[in-house]
Amino acid sequence: MASALHFLPNHKTFFSEVDRVLKPGGCLAVYGYKPLLKCDDEDKTTELNKIWKYYLYEKLGQYQPYLTTINRYLDIQFPYGDIMRDDSMSMVSDMTVADTIGYIKSTSMYRIYLDKYPDDYNILGEVENKLMAVLDVDTSPEKTLLKRVCPIFLIMCRKPK
Repeated sequence: MASALHFLPNHKTFFSEVDRVLKPGGCLAVYGYKPLLKCDDEDKTTELNKIWKYYLYEKLGQYQPYLTTINRYLDIQFPYGDIMRDDSMSMVSDMTVADTIGYIKSTSMYRIYLDKYPDDYNILGEVENKLMAVLDVDTSPEKTLLKRVCPIFLIMCRKPK
């Protein structure tokens, strides 16, 4: 399952279905990631991620009721005892500040937040302004590059034979 387990309200139901369809000795593999921001300056990277974490995980995260990616699925009880974790991989991509705001805008938690607070649509403007203030550049958000670093967590477990 590719980066979706955290959207399921009932893992037991999902794991029951996995057990039903997975043959003995078969492997269940799930992965997720927790994106972070990066730039060439370590101090600015720290500040960017303070903003990112506040808005994405604290302010908006409360509107994603099953957001277990924050702790890399460590709180999920997998159905089989033969479990292997691999936290050694990362995806890295260039994104502009505008792309970063677009990413937040695409999340379900942002949409749920807007349903609850329809007049607070400018929250993304706040995020963009704060990111740009930290970067302290003369370019527009559409031309200001960041790196999005996504440490991947992979969990595999095997159904007994």
